[in-house]
Amino acid sequence: MDKLEKLKELVIEKNIQLHASEAPIYEIIHPELFNWYHTKKCWEDIHYIFQELGSKSEINVLDLGCGTGFLSLKVLEKPNANITGVDLSHEMLNELEKKINPDKRGKIRLIHQEGETFLQSNEMKFDLIMTSALLHHLVDFRKLIDLAIGHLTPNGILYIAYEPLKQPIDNGLKFIFHRLVRKIDITLLHISVKMKGITIEEDQESRLADYQTTLGGIDPDHVIGCLKDLGEILKYDKFAARAFGIFAYISDKWIKSQNTFSLIFRKS
Repeated sequence: MDKLEKLKELVIEKNIQLHASEAPIYEIIHPELFNWYHTKKCWEDIHYIFQELGSKSEINVLDLGCGTGFLSLKVLEKPNANITGVDLSHEMLNELEKKINPDKRGKIRLIHQEGETFLQSNEMKFDLIMTSALLHHLVDFRKLIDLAIGHLTPNGILYIAYEPLKQPIDNGLKFIFHRLVRKIDITLLHISVKMKGITIEEDQESRLADYQTTLGGIDPDHVIGCLKDLGEILKYDKFAARAFGIFAYISDKWIKSQNTFSLIFRKS
């Protein structure tokens, strides 16, 4: 086994460990995904995607790294969506299972498997493949993107949501305000979760699970480079992620210190 494969196995192992411990409290310690500001953005993306997919009687959806259901539960509200949710964490899938309305259970199936392995082991095709905060957990996210594109139907859509943006903040004053808002946001988050009896702890071992974040985030140009000859980018959005919606809004609209990106791609 070469060094890259050993690193990939180690990062997968750390992700399994991290998400096993985080699953019951995931939405509490990651409010940046669930606050009003980002939820609104996510709903806008989903409505846009389903408009682009048109009025099919059935739309087959794959949610890679579905976790506790941030995307799946929203898409499940679409009456013509059939969802396959895949995640390497049994504990995260258990949390998602609890949230599915009984009348929707026939519209979603959950698979306990690592995403790359799932894509390599079957030939299913999907109208929509989506990921949320997944790529930054991977050593080789380009390979997952390539595999995902191969599983899209013609004119199918890939939705990559909520990935850490690798870009410098080149304005001195902007950086000062960026750091100030970030510090206030993180401090209030720690106070909030501590009031619920939870302590947020981070060590070097757990940080390895967020592998691309340890490298400064993901350069969206690298993601777009994987896609540019295979179809078209329908939508590309840079925005600020903060635990509290008001700070996300301030960072995004006033300071212009975006740290996260999403994009929507349609296969030719």
